[in-house]
Amino acid sequence: MSIRNPEQLKEVLSDPRRLAKAFSRHSYGMLAWVDLFGDKLKSIKDLDNKLVVTKVIADNAKHAKLFSDRARELGETPETYKPPEIGQRIYDILDTYDDIFDDFAYAWGSLIHFSALLSL
Repeated sequence: MSIRNPEQLKEVLSDPRRLAKAFSRHSYGMLAWVDLFGDKLKSIKDLDNKLVVTKVIADNAKHAKLFSDRARELGETPETYKPPEIGQRIYDILDTYDDIFDDFAYAWGSLIHFSALLSL
């Protein structure tokens, strides 16, 4: 996957205020995954799958804390972040999925995109 306008993105993220907002956004997103998978945990009957999901929940919570702490260090208040309507709609749609595999497939795509951002 390639990032459109990588130079523009680098410029935006070199501004501490904008970077703080990006960290707040990522903290929000990580916590959204925690809530999404946490709500579905009791519906997972297979113990091996349940262990995988609990690890994903724990990792996302840990990463949300890291992003939140970094945003706060840069002067942002991450818990006040409000996503754009389309951003929240994505999580609302995922909440309607009945198959945890569909949720994980979407999460995997999100991680691939995020890893591309980190490679800038």
